[in-house]
Amino acid sequence: MVSRKTKRKNFKQFALLICAVVVLVGASIVFQNWWKSRPGPDPKEITITAKVGNRTVDVTPYSICELDAECEEKTVTTLDVQENDTLSIEVPESISDHDWSLLTIYDDPTANDQFYYGANEQSSVDIAGSVKPQEGKTKAGNTSASSHLLVAEVSSVFVAKNAQGEETAYTVTWSINTENAQKLTAETTPAPAQTNK
Repeated sequence: MVSRKTKRKNFKQFALLICAVVVLVGASIVFQNWWKSRPGPDPKEITITAKVGNRTVDVTPYSICELDAECEEKTVTTLDVQENDTLSIEVPESISDHDWSLLTIYDDPTANDQFYYGANEQSSVDIAGSVKPQEGKTKAGNTSASSHLLVAEVSSVFVAKNAQGEETAYTVTWSINTENAQKLTAETTPAPAQTNK
């Protein structure tokens, strides 16, 4: 026969176990509610990583603007991407956990492309430094065997607080300009006219 002392000890252990489970479940619910409602990162502070060979740069946002508003443009990150190189872009979880897009612009517009990724679908992409022009779609007068990458842009929409402290949607774009784009701009920009004194 089980003594009263043993029954009391078992009851105390059972009561302590129930209390521990209740505290654990309560703490879990509080943590989950906090996790779901925590503020997201400030879009201005989110960077993406661009790599070519052993060169790596952190790319800050090129533009941040409310939806349907004029965007203020900032400095574009420049990276040397040669035709045989591969540009690798990695986005942090704060971007990959929702929809985002990638735009690639080449010196032959027929090679331009845009890619869309869903939530948690992709966190890194590889972009060719040059691609073969699509057959029958080459730009008039283009005699090169391949099109060279000029710009790669990552875009996403974030919810953040505006100047009035209200939550609003922002379009954020990270832009990477290649050395090819700078060379092309230099070649097509006319030299300043010289004046005789």
